[in-house]
Amino acid sequence: MYIYFKDIVYYVTQINGDTDNGHCIWYGECTDNLTGKQNCVYNGPGKPLTDPMALSRLEQYCPQLYTGNSSLTCCSASQLVTMETHMAVAKQLLQACPSCYYNFLNIFCFLTCNPHHSTSVGVKSQAPNDRGVATVLSVDYAMTTTFANGMYNSCKDVMIPGIQERAISVLCGRSATDCNATELLNYLGSSSNGPTPFEIDFHVQNTSWSRPGKYILKPMNTKTVPCDMEFGNLSACSYKDCPSVSPPLTPTLPNISVLYPWPDYRVEQLIITRPDNNTKVKHDFPAPAIGHISFSSLFDRTFLHLLLDLQLKIQNITTTYKGKMITLDDICYRVKSSESCVIISMLEYWQMDVTRLDQVVMDSFGFFMLADYLDHLQACVRTPNATFDRTKLNTTCLSTSSVPIDPWLVMQDGLGYPESETFVISFIVKNSQDPHEVGAAHAWEKAYTSFLTNFSSPNMTIKFSTKRPTTADPMQVPNTAFPYSPESVKQIDIKRPTTADPMQVPNTAFPYSPESVKQSDIKILSAAATPLSGVIKVLTFALLALFIDKL
Repeated sequence: MYIYFKDIVYYVTQINGDTDNGHCIWYGECTDNLTGKQNCVYNGPGKPLTDPMALSRLEQYCPQLYTGNSSLTCCSASQLVTMETHMAVAKQLLQACPSCYYNFLNIFCFLTCNPHHSTSVGVKSQAPNDRGVATVLSVDYAMTTTFANGMYNSCKDVMIPGIQERAISVLCGRSATDCNATELLNYLGSSSNGPTPFEIDFHVQNTSWSRPGKYILKPMNTKTVPCDMEFGNLSACSYKDCPSVSPPLTPTLPNISVLYPWPDYRVEQLIITRPDNNTKVKHDFPAPAIGHISFSSLFDRTFLHLLLDLQLKIQNITTTYKGKMITLDDICYRVKSSESCVIISMLEYWQMDVTRLDQVVMDSFGFFMLADYLDHLQACVRTPNATFDRTKLNTTCLSTSSVPIDPWLVMQDGLGYPESETFVISFIVKNSQDPHEVGAAHAWEKAYTSFLTNFSSPNMTIKFSTKRPTTADPMQVPNTAFPYSPESVKQIDIKRPTTADPMQVPNTAFPYSPESVKQSDIKILSAAATPLSGVIKVLTFALLALFIDKL
């Protein structure tokens, strides 16, 4: 992640070399012990940072403090390496939400490198190392409630990639519901937690803080960027990580193209919600554990049965093209010719098998439930590629096509997956260049559209869409990361039964006649790109899962 910050001067704290405005309290590293590397006491002006690699790190991690090739700082090249190492976990957890990530980094940038950090940081205790050099053991660090709350609020809803739990629970050392800005800072400042090699006593207030006889500290108050605002040339956080961001109607297609780098393909997509249903599904933890977890009404087993029935009906849609019967099997994308059609659906955690969805394991007395479909779901969300889910069910999480189902693509809108308010099902279709296969795909899409246009249920609200290329040959897709322009992506919103008149849809919009479109609301959908690379998600997924398991 590399950023140009010439466009964000409006919120940068002004940095200069005027020592009357503060000086360094440390410079360089003197001690490397069991708790980590500790800094050398230094009372003097900031020093020019000229090492090219160090300057690159400063610009990457602390752009507010970077002023060019001789930036004045209170941190040496080795201190920047140490800070980069300590920020590794935070980077993996938070970088999907740029404003949060850089607000969080500023806690340590202004602690470590600010050339005037004596204004807000003081050496609380020090001791000579084995060479007699004074080493910092603990510090006081004052910051305003404005900064602390702004930083925390921008990060509190950021989700761990691939796991759908809030990242703040890892950084705070406690449940996200029990965390706040003060608890987060206290946890980060304790040397007993590992990443911090010396104690940091945070003092969060909007007035000066003093240690009598030693120093008066003016709280650090660099400006924070809210999660729904762009940070430099980086986009605002996604709606998954920032509730104030409006969710796109089809947020999953760009993610599919990143996580599953197959050849060009088409996507037929369903977005399912439940109307007017705020009930919760209470799920007791398997014995002998005590307690429960609540899921949204989408996870009710009866509703999942209805959804499975709908999905299977769609898979069984048939039509004819040039006298031949066409099914999804004829046009779908397969990773291997011997595998099933690729369908990205939460129901694939149970391989779309109603028997597996209903499977329950009881104890030997038939009294306590040891595992059911929701235990299996929780296991699969953590490790979608598991062939054995590590519950008493001991069943696979892989789909019928052997593709792992990333939870971000199929469950959305909640702060964590149990609170999801939307399910998404994506049918992946070959984007063939063969004219016969093009015609067959068009014919099936027409039947798919007709079926869903005429479908209604009092128990679910459905939006559905087809994604098509925009080049002259409708099945020729340019070699780009996302092969569809927003103008080519159309959506039809199916609600509960209504007597609304058919809408007239331009013939160019879909490969079906206007007469087949009823009860419809046609809108252009967003094709915003995903902020995370698939590579990062895949590499960090297992590591984060193991890390969290050990908390």
